[in-house]
Amino acid sequence: MIVKSLKIVLLASLTLVCFIAAGPLADQARTPERITFTDSIRTELHAKTAAIFAKSCATAGCHGGTYPKAKLSLEPALFDGALKNTPSREIDSLMLVNTQRPEESYLVMKVRGAPGIKGERMPIDAPMLSVEQIRTIELWAASIAVLEKPAAAPAPAEPGKKKALTGSSEADAPAFDTPVFSGNTLINLPTTEAPGKGEILFRISHRFVYPTNAGHEYFLGLDGPAYILIGLAYGINDRVSVGLGRTNQLDEIELSAKVGLLRQGKDLSAPFSASLAASLTLTTERPSGVDLFDADNVHFSAQLALARQITNRLSFLCVPSFSSNTNYALPGEDNTTSLGLGSRLMLIENISLIGEWTPVLAGSETGTDTWGIGFEAKKGGHVFHVFVTDAYGLTPNQYIPGGDLDESGDIRLGFNLYRTL
Repeated sequence: MIVKSLKIVLLASLTLVCFIAAGPLADQARTPERITFTDSIRTELHAKTAAIFAKSCATAGCHGGTYPKAKLSLEPALFDGALKNTPSREIDSLMLVNTQRPEESYLVMKVRGAPGIKGERMPIDAPMLSVEQIRTIELWAASIAVLEKPAAAPAPAEPGKKKALTGSSEADAPAFDTPVFSGNTLINLPTTEAPGKGEILFRISHRFVYPTNAGHEYFLGLDGPAYILIGLAYGINDRVSVGLGRTNQLDEIELSAKVGLLRQGKDLSAPFSASLAASLTLTTERPSGVDLFDADNVHFSAQLALARQITNRLSFLCVPSFSSNTNYALPGEDNTTSLGLGSRLMLIENISLIGEWTPVLAGSETGTDTWGIGFEAKKGGHVFHVFVTDAYGLTPNQYIPGGDLDESGDIRLGFNLYRTL
């Protein structure tokens, strides 16, 4: 009995000692701001956190690019200033990174998916960060703790007014919260948008050949043949991009380039944005005996895209265009000049009504002006267009001279899909 009592007393004493000893360690684990960080550790944590954000957060359609979500850029050069003592736009009473109490940082709550957050866990529509990655972000937040009072929430900007991008100066901020246009094209016409530096833009454009009134056996033309263009574009820098595409219509190969000339409200206080798009197209489907690089098989196009954004929801587009050798049926040079007009109206967030019309001003024409109207949907790095049109042309030299359907109301279905890689 005495031995048993001694065992109980010994076990209780050992438990008490472990509890007392573990208390400070457990408290230290819950309060990482008490850890002392050297400069080298801070530098290492900053680099690791930058790598996590670059891979999982600072991507196109999320917290990267010119128009990051919630105007919060997590790109390597901006995330530190963007997060430190910045009130969350979801819960303005919480700082994204609270330098006095890092464990209360809203950023940490979001990546953990902790109770009390608004919206979804970060990163959205992606695997949860690993325990090690979350711990790295927590330690980085603790490592930048400073003895200063957190900044007060900024006053809300007036609707439609320019708001500075979090982590950047007002001079670097875009004129509006949304881009002028979401896609590299509206329907056919080039916009002033292009992939950013180092970004790759994948494109699929699809035009059903048969019109919607072709009969029930073709199911609105969907069961008939289609012309398809598959292409890639690469951003050399934030203003210059190059592209390569191929379409099965006449087996054409297109080399293209786009140069951003003006940005509305930024360059020379311009009231509009401007980009120059140029392409060189080679028609590889040719009659027997005709050389591949015969002059009639080569087409040059130049288009000046002029865009004016009125509000976050409404934008207009004007595109003077020129293309050479647009009359495929006749030998010899036969050019076309046109003036493309288009617009986008955002109906609800990321869903817009789009439309364009490209009347021929001079030169070869097919008899009807190219036009199209439809809807645009944007989700993350994806942009999707679905529309009706009178033309199946996919390269500038194909759609600039006009459509092939007459004016009796015939239309065909088509779509574009863009994905930033």
